[in-house]
This record gives sequence, structure tokens and C-alpha cells, in this order.
Amino acid sequence: MDLVQKRNGLYRGAVIAAGVFALVAFGLMSCFKYYEDYFDSHGRIAVVAEAALEEQNNAAFRAIRKKNFRVAIVDEPTGRLVVPFCGQVPMSNITVSEEFTQDKLVVTLKRGASYIKEGAVLTSDSTWMEAVGVYRRDEDIVIEVYYHDVCGYQVVYENDMLTISFLPLREQYEKFIVVYTPWNNRNIMHRNKWSQTIQKLQEEYSVKIFSSIAMQEEYSAHEVMEFANRIHADMVIGMELVNSNDSRVVTVCNPQYFIPYFGNVELAALLEHEFAQMTGLPEMGVKSLGEEQEWLAMSGVPTALTQFYVSLGQNNVEQNYNLNQKMMKALSNIIEQVTERQNEDENR
Repeated sequence: MDLVQKRNGLYRGAVIAAGVFALVAFGLMSCFKYYEDYFDSHGRIAVVAEAALEEQNNAAFRAIRKKNFRVAIVDEPTGRLVVPFCGQVPMSNITVSEEFTQDKLVVTLKRGASYIKEGAVLTSDSTWMEAVGVYRRDEDIVIEVYYHDVCGYQVVYENDMLTISFLPLREQYEKFIVVYTPWNNRNIMHRNKWSQTIQKLQEEYSVKIFSSIAMQEEYSAHEVMEFANRIHADMVIGMELVNSNDSRVVTVCNPQYFIPYFGNVELAALLEHEFAQMTGLPEMGVKSLGEEQEWLAMSGVPTALTQFYVSLGQNNVEQNYNLNQKMMKALSNIIEQVTERQNEDENR
């Protein structure tokens, strides 16, 4: 009898449990149906968030290409950075570029992992250099040098030693020109060709040209203008490509800034004429700056910005290349003329 009672008790318990489960399930289904939109939207948000997280992880994975490269650094008051190599290296493997808005020099050694060993002893000078960082990027070695203030430098490679000597900027150059293009133009500008043109102009006219086109890290117009003011540049020449079906050239400046002989308006007129003549684009004349060019009002040196309104679509690759070539030629003419005018003004 006890066995039968126990069996009946188990049956009753099973029935009660099934009933409770059915009630709970019904309640959950009703709740879900009532808040269906909420759960659906939050489910989509979760999927989007997961996709975003995956993209961040992929970006982080790509960033892992940079790996610290262990070296020893000796501080000596020689005004030099000395990097020893363990074999002959073509000069074409050595690239030195300036992130000038950050007071930083970047030395890239192509396939440097094959001729610089970990633990190598570099020589620096803390009176000139605030910090020196070395890292490996795939097979390249990159050396980043942060200096205390803007300075000139000379690069020498001999006897398996790369030597970068630092010196006051005014001892190396008498005149400074800053050439500005917006960061978002860098994929349209043919940077290698521009770098070659800038180097040639520096050698031909003995002026130091700080060109934002060559910088690899993001910058703003305000940062470039602050830099130009800080080094008391002789002028800032701005060039901006603007996507438009209505082709034209417009040059803007701050007409309220005035200096004798060759100020903003004179520089703007020269840019407008030379760029229009060389590119063949209609010349719209010099205009006063608008809100989107407020950085021009920060200028404490002659500054003007020429805007090229042209079609920049993917189907216009050859047209864009030809435009870049013409802009380079016009810039050469401009720098030739402004250096001549400045020399005349100084002799008055």
C-alpha cells in the first residue's frame, strides 16, 4: 500500500510540475509578445555591437604590426643621433621624414631587421632630443625622435653608421615656407612626386619648406598654422582640392592682416594667378575667408589658400595626376617669385 501511495504521489507531483511549467511558459511568451519590439531592437543592437567589437579587434590586430624593438641608448652631448648598422645598406633604404606639428623626426629603415640587431647601442643627446623610440614594423625598423624644439638636421651615412646631426634651424636656412594641404586630400595628392618636388625646390632656392603632404600622421589646419607662427615662417601657401562638377580656382585670405610690400592680399593674388594660369581652370579672384577657413585668421605671417574645384571621382585618375603635375609647376613658379620679391624687400 505504501508503494502505491508513493507512486500516486509522484504522479501528482509530475502533473503539478507540468502545470506550473505550462503557466510559466505561457507567462514568458505573453511577456515576450508584449515587449517584442524591445527585445527585437535590443537584439539588433547586440548584433551591431558585436560586429563593431569585431571590427575594433581587427583594427587592434592590424596595429600589432608595430612591435617594440629593444635597443640601448647612450646619452652624450654631441648633438647627434647615431645608429650602428651591421653591414652595408643602400641609401634608398633610409627615409627621414618630419612630423613637424609634433616636433618629431621619423627615420624608417627599410628591411632594417636584417642590419640592426636587438640590443644595438644608439647614441643620442638629451639636450636636443626629448625622447627616442624604436619599434619594428614587419621587416622595417622605425626610429621616432621627439626634439625639444624645431631644429635643423643633416643626415650622413658612412662606415656602417647612420648619423643625424642637429643644429639651430636658422643656422641651416634663412627662409621658411609652410605648404599646407588638408589631411583628407592626401589620397588624391601624389605624395612621392610632391616630396621630390619639395626637395628640389629646397635645394634650388635655399629655403626650408615644411610640407604637410609628407606627414604620415593626422594633422589639422590649426596645428599647421600654430607651427608656422611658432617658427615665424615667411609665408604659408595653402592648396585644397574640392570635389565639384563646376571647375574653378578660388583663393581666400585674411585681408585684415597687413604688412608692407608683400602681405596676405599680395600672396593670394600671386597664388590665384599662377595656379589658374598653369592649370587652365577659371580664375574667380581673391575672396575674404569664410567660417570654414577661420584658421587663416590665426596667421601671424603672410598666408593664403587656393581651392581647386574639380571632379575627383575614381574615373578621373589621369585628370587628377595631370592636375597635380600642373600644381607642382605653379608652386615652383610661386616660390621663385616670392623669394625674389622678399630679397627685393630686404634690400629696400
